[in-house]
This record gives sequence, structure tokens and C-alpha cells, in this order.
Amino acid sequence: MFRCRYEQDGEAGVHYFTVVTRPKADARLLIDQAVAAPPCPRPEHTGRHVWPNGTYKTAAGERQRYRCVNREDDSDYHSFSAELPRAVVEEETCCPDCEVLTPRHAGTEAASRRLNVPTPVVVSVLRDLADGHAYTAVSKRALEQMKRPTGRVRTVGGKTPDELHEAGQFGPRRELKAHWHLSADILERFAPFVTEPAFEAMRVEEAAYRAEGLPVVYFADEVSVKRDYARSATLTSAPVVWTALVVSRTRWERDKDGRVTGRSSRLVRVRALPNASAEAWRLVLAELDAPNFLVADGAAAIEKAATAVWGKKTTVVPCMFHATRNIEANLTPTRGGLADKVRDHMYALSRDLMRDGGPKAVSSWFDDLEDVTAAADLPADLVAAQRRRYEPLLRRTALVAQRHNDPEVQVSNAAVEAQIRLWVKRMTTRRGAMFSNLARTNLLGDLIVTGANGALLDQHEVARAIRHASKTHRGWAPPPRALTEPAGVLGLRDAFSVTELLERHSS
Repeated sequence: MFRCRYEQDGEAGVHYFTVVTRPKADARLLIDQAVAAPPCPRPEHTGRHVWPNGTYKTAAGERQRYRCVNREDDSDYHSFSAELPRAVVEEETCCPDCEVLTPRHAGTEAASRRLNVPTPVVVSVLRDLADGHAYTAVSKRALEQMKRPTGRVRTVGGKTPDELHEAGQFGPRRELKAHWHLSADILERFAPFVTEPAFEAMRVEEAAYRAEGLPVVYFADEVSVKRDYARSATLTSAPVVWTALVVSRTRWERDKDGRVTGRSSRLVRVRALPNASAEAWRLVLAELDAPNFLVADGAAAIEKAATAVWGKKTTVVPCMFHATRNIEANLTPTRGGLADKVRDHMYALSRDLMRDGGPKAVSSWFDDLEDVTAAADLPADLVAAQRRRYEPLLRRTALVAQRHNDPEVQVSNAAVEAQIRLWVKRMTTRRGAMFSNLARTNLLGDLIVTGANGALLDQHEVARAIRHASKTHRGWAPPPRALTEPAGVLGLRDAFSVTELLERHSS
């Protein structure tokens, strides 16, 4: 299309026309025509001409600007950028994966206005955080992707970073940590738009299980995060800094006819709280719909919380693995090891034994335990104390093993516990004591759960969710969730945070 400007009777005029010609075949031109320029954001300007109008610079590179022109009066115009601004497309700009030239109006789209980070980098940041990488490492990688400096770049007191370093006012390690907040800010703004749909999908899957008559089975456990995680991988008697409360769920694998062929485990929640009290567990369990079964160790806090939140809708199953492991630990002498026959007897208690014999099988197992421990010269009162504590719990476990076998409901979380500790260790190794913001740490836990359930595998779907979140705010970045709290409230190491959160939830 061409534009003709003319003057007639002393008045300026303009009109547009086309000519019937066969343009020279040009790959660049044909590709540019594949994507039209974005429409003017003003609704009343529908049908006006839009074409490129130069560029403007940002920290993320140059972005394209457009001009909207009235068809009848070319003096009536204004400039604008797309709702989600796009990077300028150079002559040789192409897709890094397929190496196809990028259309002129299809440059890399920003996640939102005034955010100097392209959408693909935002997706990369979320995936790296979900894999357990530290904020600083993720931020540094994002800056490298955008070809921006990764060290401290601002001047302080008129001194450049090199001058500050030479003066000893900050060291190289601090310089590397200068941009940790880049990934933390992206987490706060965009992670909820990925995690919340994933949690809703989990809830829908559980509803489908109930409709098909399959049991919903949860597993609960806590992992104490000590200062050791922030220094080395070696566990010592260092004090607990905070506690990770973790819930996973059985996922039933079915064939095309709907028959159960196997099962796997999926994370449901990873919550960071100051302690593992009954109040803390109530906060975690209140986020979830009542399952049919909750497998947990014999801790009274979990059972008390489950009863308070779900009532009689859920059957609490004392974990067989935790019970036998605790009995073995309590019977082992301070010096020396446990007798072979006693240790071997611990492994004789199994789900199959409980399924076939029910609660009577548990009582018989304890009878035999008293005999083998007496032969090993262990104190009878010590064995009797273990029996008084754990026999009632294991008899309840045996009832579940006896009655629920189609499909088979697990009565032990030994395999699940290994998965739980793997994810918590991945998140906290060498930096467990460095977390302090309770809300942000829990948002990171949500992202880890989302990644573990495969919701971050489809990069295009994640990018679409991020763009949709910004477009609902007319291109501006959505406000972050309420993470800033009054001093002394909701601190990750402050036990009063649990009480405060519980009061808010109750109200």
C-alpha cells in the first residue's frame, strides 16, 4: 500500500492506493508479512493505520515503538508500544531452536511493561528455582541470558565497583550476590499464576479418584532444617532453624480400561514454618480437602491437627516404618549394637503379615519380640514400655491393611520419606539458615511442588499464563502477593508467626 500527499485549492490532502505489481520474492519480506503490527490500544482507533515508529532503549535491549495514524488526516497520530512490548528484530534475528527468521513484529515479548526481563527468561527463572537453585545463581544465569553484567554495577559514594573493591569496602562474594533479588522478585510476582492452577488441577484429580471409588491417600512428615544445611551437607547437633512440613499423595496409575496398574507418589505441599506443632500442621492441612487416609508417624501433633481440620472424614494410619524404626532405636544399647536376632525380627512385621492376621498378628509379633529380647538379655521393662506405646498404634495400622486391599492402601511412608527429604534437601542445602521471609519461602515451596508435578515442563504454557496475568492488568506487572508484614510478625524463625497465621485463618 502507498500513501499520496497532495495539495488542491490550497488545502493539503492525502489518500492511499495500491498497484498491481508482482513483488520480488524476498524471504525476509514474506516472513515480516506473516505477523501483522499490533493494534492500537485505544478502542476508538480501530481501523487506523499502524506502522513502526522507531525504537526505545531499556536495560533488556531495544524495543519496538509504533505510530497510529488517522486514515483521513495524517496529522492526527500518536505513538505507542504494544501492550506487552516486543524486542526489536534485526535483519538476522532468528529462533535459537529452529533458526527460522523472526518476523519483524514478533520479537521477544516482555513479561510486562517496565520489567526489563523477557518472558522466556522469566520462565527460565521459575524453572531454575523449582529445581532448587539459589536465588543468586538463578539471577546470575538470567543476566547472562540477557547479556547483562552479572556483578555489582552501581556506584556508591561516587566510587565505581572496581574502586570499592580495591578499597576493601566489599569483597567479590558480595559482588556476586548483588542481584539475588532479581529472581526473588520474579518469584513473588509471577509464581502464583503458575502454582495456583497446578494446585487446582491436583484438587480436580482427587475429585476424580473419589468419583471412581479410588482412595485418596496422603503422607505427612516434617524435616528439621538445621544450620548445617547452610554450611555443609554433614548433619550434626546444630540447632533447628525452621521446619519443613511436607505432604505427598498417592497417584494411581491406570490402564485404558480404568484398572489400577500401579502407583507413584506426588508432592502436594511443602510448607516452611518455625515448628512442627499441632497448630502448624493445622495450617498446612487446612489448605487441602479431606483425604480418605493420612499416613504419618506416631506424632500426636499430626493426628490432633487432622482431627481438628477433617474430623472423622479421614482415617489416620500410624506409619509402620516409623514405629518399627523407633522401637529398634530405643532398644539399641548405648554401646554396642542390637543382637542380630532382635534386628532381624524388626523386619518380620510387614503389611502382608498385617493383611493376613490383622491386629492379632501385631500382638503375636510383640510376643515374639519379648522372647528374642529376653534371650538377648535386654531389660524386660524397656521392651514393655515400647509395647505399651506402639502396640495400640500398630493395631490400628493392621486394621487398614486388613480391610483396604483393592487397591492396596499403603501403611508405610518409607519410600515417600526418601522423596520428601530429597526435595527439602535440594531446597535448603548450604542455605537453609539463610531463609527468613516466611511468605516468600512458602511461595518457593509451592513452586517446587508445581515443578515436581510437571507443571513447568511446557514452556509455552507457562509463558502463556505469565502473559495472561500481565494482560489482565493492561500490560503492567501484576502486584505481588502480600509478603511484607509488620516487624516481628510472620518471621520464619518466630514461633508466634504460627499463632498469628492460625488466628487469621480462623477469622
